[in-house]
Amino acid sequence: MKGVGPALLVLLGMFVAVESAAAFSASYDQKITRGEDVFVSKVTILDEMFRIEAAMGGETSVTLRNRDGIYTYLPSAGVAMKLPPNAQSPRPMEHTENYPAYLKEQQAERIGADTINGYPCAVYRFTNPATNEMTKVWVWKEREFPVKIELKGGSGTMVIELTNIQLGGVVPESTFQLPPGIQAVDVGSPMGVPQPQH
Repeated sequence: MKGVGPALLVLLGMFVAVESAAAFSASYDQKITRGEDVFVSKVTILDEMFRIEAAMGGETSVTLRNRDGIYTYLPSAGVAMKLPPNAQSPRPMEHTENYPAYLKEQQAERIGADTINGYPCAVYRFTNPATNEMTKVWVWKEREFPVKIELKGGSGTMVIELTNIQLGGVVPESTFQLPPGIQAVDVGSPMGVPQPQH
């Protein structure tokens, strides 16, 4: 660029590099409906880390993934279980950090447009090759982020709806740590050995 010194060009290059490496963050309210069962939770994501707070029988259940592993606990119990990496546990919706690429990978067909909970959406349809489920998804046009997914498989239909979506906000890493005083028990170890917290 004419009139711009080498030092400024280096600084601009560093800024672009930092921007391109920016962390993916999102938070939203999630409702999962399967038949008569309805599960409501609050989800927060920062790259590979996540936190899911769900109401269960009048209490709040928390599942979180941080740099040390996946944990689940009831705040009132004072003890968390550290789960094996392959354990069945609540997870955020997958591929949200780049949903257009996921749709392309699935060879999704755009079948229309709709507005869901105030979000103008493009509607896509595809069959998930891993589960053989017919999937219909409503994708928020402005942010290319899914707001509703309908999965039809052998066990019936499951609907996932996202509201109060916040993308790109600052999420402190402490959000994904166990609170002070919560002891973690590693259920993947033979003896269930308590783990020190960092």
